[in-house]
Amino acid sequence: MTNGWATTRTRRLLSCLVLLGLSLTAHASSPADPDTEQSRVRGYRRPPPAVEALLTAPRAPELALSPRADGLILARRERFTPLEALARPMLRVGARDVDRLSGAPRRLRYDQLLLVDLSTFTHRELDLPPGLRADLPSWSPLGERFAFYAPTASGVQLWIGSLAQGRAAPLPGIRLNAALGRPCSWMPDGVRLVCRLRVPATTAVDRDAGAGSGQGPSVMDSTRLTAGAQLAAPWMRGRAAANAGRALSLSQLALVDARSGEVQPLGGAEVIRDVQPSPDGRFLLVRRASATAVGLAGLALSDEHVEIWRLSGERLAGIAIDDRVVVGERSEGSSVWRERRNFSWVEALDQGPGPALVFGELDSARLAASTTVPLDGARRMAADGERLMLWPAPFRNPPRVLFEADGRITRIDRIAGRRSLYLQEYQPNARRKRAVLLTPSDTSKPSTAVDAEARTLWTAPAGVASAAQGRPLGRHLPASDAPLAQHANGI
Repeated sequence: MTNGWATTRTRRLLSCLVLLGLSLTAHASSPADPDTEQSRVRGYRRPPPAVEALLTAPRAPELALSPRADGLILARRERFTPLEALARPMLRVGARDVDRLSGAPRRLRYDQLLLVDLSTFTHRELDLPPGLRADLPSWSPLGERFAFYAPTASGVQLWIGSLAQGRAAPLPGIRLNAALGRPCSWMPDGVRLVCRLRVPATTAVDRDAGAGSGQGPSVMDSTRLTAGAQLAAPWMRGRAAANAGRALSLSQLALVDARSGEVQPLGGAEVIRDVQPSPDGRFLLVRRASATAVGLAGLALSDEHVEIWRLSGERLAGIAIDDRVVVGERSEGSSVWRERRNFSWVEALDQGPGPALVFGELDSARLAASTTVPLDGARRMAADGERLMLWPAPFRNPPRVLFEADGRITRIDRIAGRRSLYLQEYQPNARRKRAVLLTPSDTSKPSTAVDAEARTLWTAPAGVASAAQGRPLGRHLPASDAPLAQHANGI
């Protein structure tokens, strides 16, 4: 009985195997479903065509209008970052994701630039190498040229183009440092750019080797992790990462001729976070920090300096930011150019000693011959007030106080054709906003007191101030900031 049961079981098993083989043969002989075949190869199923078309539809282009309004650049931004770009080794320096090989931001996503001639309404696509990703172009002050940067395997290139020629090309031999932001700004002459150039890695490492601190920028590295570990913990710290971050954060400031590509170095290797040429093109406003001030969350305000340089690289004057300034609680001391070469900034009236002012004669040959003077005046909590400072050229006299606000200064604009400033302040205790028309006195004479006439234009609760008073109307001027327009007695 046992043998009969085993024989029956064997026959049933053989029958099942035969039926399974026949079904597999029939399935193999039938035509393959394209969607199923694609799923088998790629490991996932694609959405319906309508959904895929919606997800992959091109985004609306961003535009850059020339100052003369005769040219326009349309920049198409790809919707998704390619996997090849995401897989490249990178560092996080100063709260920025930086490609470790090129030193460029991780995600530059403009893959097509369209140049439009508004006089003839003709357009032409700029000839870019396949796979190149560029930054949004910026026009020169007179609109004759435009510039943008693009990373390659050998570094970040500087591209120069013109509307008249209808094309753009990289300047040979120039490698930019875009790790801490846009690396170039146009000079007012429209011919030169002030740029941050990349410093060789050996120079960057040797520069800080003798400091003795053993600390560099706070850097995270992704190159030593496996593919699986990158998903859970995509960053790591280490000496190698710190050395690489130090090399990426340091840059060489230089003037670059857009026509010939000639480079004029300015100073030495520094951590330069921002450069602004003066409206007359004779000075540079440089914001720099030490290598140890570059952190994961951004550039720390400790050991940060705002300086005025000659075009030769000589430092004429500077402000050392107080190391007790806290982002989000007190003013950062943002600074801008005013009235040709005059320099102004806003500082908080906090407790304790304020930032030190370093200034010297215009004709001084060395910064060591300059003088350090602490700011005077009463110290109050940052929530109790800020003040607007003005440092007139040629920076022989101490800075002057133009305006003292009870709260925070939220907006400053220059009025075209006048020396007046339009200023808004927010008073947190009263929860209201105030607009002030500020007229400085003669800036050629030294002064230690508040030296400007302030006239209140309007005062309103903070919630309704913008809706009730509207926003000032500005207009663009070549080689200058955007001042407010004045019509009769109104602005």
